[in-house]
Amino acid sequence: MVIVSIDGGCEGIRNVGSGMIAATSQQYPLKMGALGVQAGVEFARTGRKPSGYTNTGVTLVAGKPVSGVPSMEIKTGRESCWGRR
Repeated sequence: MVIVSIDGGCEGIRNVGSGMIAATSQQYPLKMGALGVQAGVEFARTGRKPSGYTNTGVTLVAGKPVSGVPSMEIKTGRESCWGRR
């Protein structure tokens, strides 16, 4: 059985590193928030609703990067949370 978390924060990355879970998705809430505000402003100005896919920059963090999916290894994920370790 493989467990994958959607807790993309530093704790999720720590859990991947300890082997508690197989992978997690590193999320970028500030980017998601900024895109949401932009969409709201655009809707207020033009009445046009967002459609289609919007890349919010979610990255899979796993023991090894996964081909075909934006992903990084645990070490890189840790560095993005806590600086070089």
